[in-house]
Amino acid sequence: MNKKIKNRDSKIVTVKHIVSALCLSAAFISGITVQAKGKDSVSLADNLAKVSEVGQYAEVKADCMQKVFENLTKADSDYSKVKKDYTEYVAISERIEGNSIIITAQAKTADYESLNGTWTYALEGDYIVNTYKTSEMFGYTLGLYITQAVSDYLEMDYELVNGYMSAVIKKNLKSDYYSMTIDDAAETISQKIYVAGKYDLSVIDNLYIDKDSLDLLDTLTATITNMATGIGKVSATTFGSKDSFQIIIGEYGDVTELSYKSILEIVKKAQPIGYDEFLKNYTKLEAVSTDYYTVTFPTLAEMKQESETVSEKDKFVKVVFKPELNVKAGTAKKLSLKGETVKKWKTSKKTVATVSKGKITALKKGTATITAVLKDGSELTYTIKVSNSPALTVGGKKYNKKTTYTVKKNKTLKVKITGKASSVKNVYTSADPTVAKVTSKAAASTVKIKGLKTGKTTVTIKVNGVKYKIKVKVK
Repeated sequence: MNKKIKNRDSKIVTVKHIVSALCLSAAFISGITVQAKGKDSVSLADNLAKVSEVGQYAEVKADCMQKVFENLTKADSDYSKVKKDYTEYVAISERIEGNSIIITAQAKTADYESLNGTWTYALEGDYIVNTYKTSEMFGYTLGLYITQAVSDYLEMDYELVNGYMSAVIKKNLKSDYYSMTIDDAAETISQKIYVAGKYDLSVIDNLYIDKDSLDLLDTLTATITNMATGIGKVSATTFGSKDSFQIIIGEYGDVTELSYKSILEIVKKAQPIGYDEFLKNYTKLEAVSTDYYTVTFPTLAEMKQESETVSEKDKFVKVVFKPELNVKAGTAKKLSLKGETVKKWKTSKKTVATVSKGKITALKKGTATITAVLKDGSELTYTIKVSNSPALTVGGKKYNKKTTYTVKKNKTLKVKITGKASSVKNVYTSADPTVAKVTSKAAASTVKIKGLKTGKTTVTIKVNGVKYKIKVKVK
């Protein structure tokens, strides 16, 4: 589906790891309950009980920060990959001082000065703590890498830990493992990451992407928009606009009912063309293809062709809303654009398909683009493919333009039409109406040619604008 619109807010960054991390940061931090910190304000970890009883916490080992530091800086860590990829643009260095890990970033060009800063991750009791300015999103990204290093140190799966952290923030879950506190007055965000023992992550087993996870997604318009979000074991990325929209769900381990529920919530919020059909008819997680949407289950290899950063531990579902109506001649379909004011409808090929007030009528074989011009001047397009042209059966046999059909004087030759559009009138002519002519009404789907006198003539029947010449002999 082609679009003639302006991209609302598109930025391209070339280093894939920073892009992924910053996208995750934006998605992850959305949904935080913002609270100005005062004397009565405390973090989730200080104020709330554990999710469930997991036994006595282990003591923090003396070499904890050294081990976390080693995991952070190992050659195959995401942090090391980002550091290497960004060498040309930003000098990133790290050191350990006592029980603190200190990371510094210094831009080499003006374009990357927003990444400048120094961040300290200090061990305080059972937690690694860090405070950074709300404007320093790179500081938050580095915090993700610290969490990854902690996960490795505690022999936990980072993907599950990250999903748990997202759930804590977006669902306000009770947790002694992780907390994030926003101080509006100081314009800072503080994180606390538990480091004294493994986490009980069972709370995420039933979580899916619901309305609390969709703060970054608005009801779609003609403008392209995208989103990344996740909670628990389920992550989602979306891209597109009202008339061409894509959802990719990744679920840790395997796709389950959690993926299905997540898809429904995203479709309800985004409302692409065909969403009402989807919500009505897509009742279980399965591969389907309709005029409005397709659902597939891409393999890991297929997903890696689209992105190098997909998780090898996930299974995937892909939903594409790209209305492409495949119909037969004579079909009429109503295209409804809920929430939009359409100024004008138009078609690229009037001989293939017409449109009036959103009602599309298929006429003959071919492809046409139906365009809705909206009130704000933007356009939504819709592809219609007509698989055939109208067909005739003359005297009980398939129409052949080379055949001469015989009819007796004062008798009729029946012509049956398939693929006639009910809103389009037939047009009849006869080269010699004194020999034979059509006696049927213009709306007929069975046309009668009456023989009047001995002789030959050609009767032309125009159906949906397509002319058919029938050679007639009257005897």
